[in-house]
Amino acid sequence: MKDSQNASFCPGCKKHCPAHAPCCKFGRQYFEKHPILAQEKTYKWDAYTIKNGLLWQLFLLSKEIKQELKTGKTSEETILNRLTQDEQENLFSIIKKMQEK
Repeated sequence: MKDSQNASFCPGCKKHCPAHAPCCKFGRQYFEKHPILAQEKTYKWDAYTIKNGLLWQLFLLSKEIKQELKTGKTSEETILNRLTQDEQENLFSIIKKMQEK
């Protein structure tokens, strides 16, 4: 994998851990040689949320799902099948409530 391709993730194994926290030996060695790539990516969103808080987790999940859908790695049906019907209904009601002002 070239440095310029998906540099924020470890190319060492199929887990593709974030560059700032590789879990395999290869990943740790790779990012020791390329420290600039190991820096944690920052988002404009950082200024508005508590890191690792609920909204932060929703933001990262939505980015991950968007990328999976965009690249064709998964489908909407596959993603929704991870949830039970009750969980899907609860999620829809939560989203509806969050959209209310």
